[in-house]
Amino acid sequence: MRFIGLILLSFIMLCANETIFFIKPPYKANFPHNNAKYFTNEGFRAISFGSKKIARDLFYKACVLGDDLGCVALNNINANLKVESTVIAKSECDLGDKDACFKLYKYYSTETMLDDFKAQWYLSKSCRLGNSEACNIELSNVKPFIHNERQLLNEQCFYNDAFSCYKLANIYIFGKGVVKNAEFAKTLLKKSCENGLQKACVKYIEILSFN
Repeated sequence: MRFIGLILLSFIMLCANETIFFIKPPYKANFPHNNAKYFTNEGFRAISFGSKKIARDLFYKACVLGDDLGCVALNNINANLKVESTVIAKSECDLGDKDACFKLYKYYSTETMLDDFKAQWYLSKSCRLGNSEACNIELSNVKPFIHNERQLLNEQCFYNDAFSCYKLANIYIFGKGVVKNAEFAKTLLKKSCENGLQKACVKYIEILSFN
């Protein structure tokens, strides 16, 4: 029993130092259990060379074939890669990458990492940076809590959403549910134009020509 314990301890120490090298067992189609061990060993060998994604694929194959150690290794390496990916996404989001922010929203929305505050924060930031999918999700989340479309457009225009400013301007130009207000509409069109919506610039010039 002591001998087995020493072997296990030596194995753990070698793995910790990433100096272990495995001898490939023969791959035989008629022996799936041996094949599973083969993929597990190859996975650890890939890790020793720093190839985590290759290792993940090998551990997956080992796990599917029924190797318990392969399944444990797969879970561990998936968690490791997910953390690394999240750290990279956060850096990119901080630099203004709308897709990285959206990726973080999805990460914090998963059942295992559920953090509603962070999820909504990154969803909102992704929308403000121009991710249309994020804006659609945010719109569907907010709709039950608003009284009308105008209130939502006003909020989105406040965060420099060019199209929302444009739509809100049309509401005040044509008096859809509000008192017509050409001056306020001009302000909204100007803001929309400054945020890059070309048709808002055209309409703004048209309204100025009416005065």
